Amino acid sequence: MTATKYTKSITDDFNSSYDGTNWKNEINASSIIIQIDHIHRSGDVVNTWFKDVLPQAQEDALDALPAAHNSTPTPTDPLLREDGVTYAVSKPSSYGFEMCDRDFKITPGELTNSVEDLYLDPIDLKEKSWNELSLVGVYKDVDGTMTACTEQSDADANGVLSVWEYKAQLVDTTQIPYELRDGLLFIDSKLPLSEKYDHRAYAIMAPSIPNAYGGSIAVFDSYLGAHPLDEIDAENIAYDPIQALSPQATVLNPAVATGANIIRLYIYHPVTLGSYLSHIFRLVTYRQPTTFR
Repeated sequence: MTATKYTKSITDDFNSSYDGTNWKNEINASSIIIQIDHIHRSGDVVNTWFKDVLPQAQEDALDALPAAHNSTPTPTDPLLREDGVTYAVSKPSSYGFEMCDRDFKITPGELTNSVEDLYLDPIDLKEKSWNELSLVGVYKDVDGTMTACTEQSDADANGVLSVWEYKAQLVDTTQIPYELRDGLLFIDSKLPLSEKYDHRAYAIMAPSIPNAYGGSIAVFDSYLGAHPLDEIDAENIAYDPIQALSPQATVLNPAVATGANIIRLYIYHPVTLGSYLSHIFRLVTYRQPTTFR
């Protein structure tokens, strides 16, 4: 077998528009069965090397491909893992992405004041709402079915599950891809020691992805009060944070599928009876600089 080069002109053969990834995919999807060795572009010239000489019929098929070439660039974020999962790929953060380390204040059981999601505007030096973390709802158990509470009095008396949703987005609410590295949950020191197993947290990436795509990824689940730093004074307990730390970042891309860029935090808790705890939810992410507030 002898590697053989076939040369095309971007101007003359591709109608002045070319994308290397699509070109390779189009060859692989064609009737050409000789394997590609490599593809090299230099200016206007695209050299496609095959591992052997193409039979005439396959060379004719190669000559016909540029006329139907799709030059629209493919997404830079990988869409498929080796195991077929399409919504997240673990990798170091992308070149050009900057770290975005953010804290959110969350209050289980609250319907109207459950989220504090702030950033500093350096122009007027004011704190403003980023609006990337939002409350999905506070739920009560009605005969084994979780049902959303619609009034605060109902949530105070019956709410046992609070759910929040994070997704990176622009000011106009256009959702964008980002990369997640670390997640932490700092527990309110007022959580009673007697309730240390009654408060439970679950963080799930891509919760809307069906099992056909590999299912969701549970980043962590934990009892909120399971690891207090100080059990001596039950009225002033400090707790270790719940931590999910990674040396790699995970791509969360809304272009892949509905819900593919979403992280949801679920906290089961006793009914609040109007007395609320507040925790700090921290996410260490990477995103393009132009998407910061």
